[in-house]
Amino acid sequence: MIIRGLHHNAYRCRDAEEPRKFYEDFLGLPLVNAFEIGESKTARSTDTFHFFFQMQDGSCLAFFESYDFPFEFKEQHDYDLHIA
Repeated sequence: MIIRGLHHNAYRCRDAEEPRKFYEDFLGLPLVNAFEIGESKTARSTDTFHFFFQMQDGSCLAFFESYDFPFEFKEQHDYDLHIA
């Protein structure tokens, strides 16, 4: 099987407004979908917000903020996490 594309890459965030300001307001990527998740795929109860910014090729950069599971970034090297 050959992978021919990517629907989306998803990343955690602390505050949904931070990536929204950058990707929508600064870079101009349209916010194309957003929804609340009340239950995970493994049937775990959650309170999570998932949102998607569309790129020109139709794929998306996605983020999710989990209100019931706070998130803090650990120290990283500058090359550990990147999108190219």
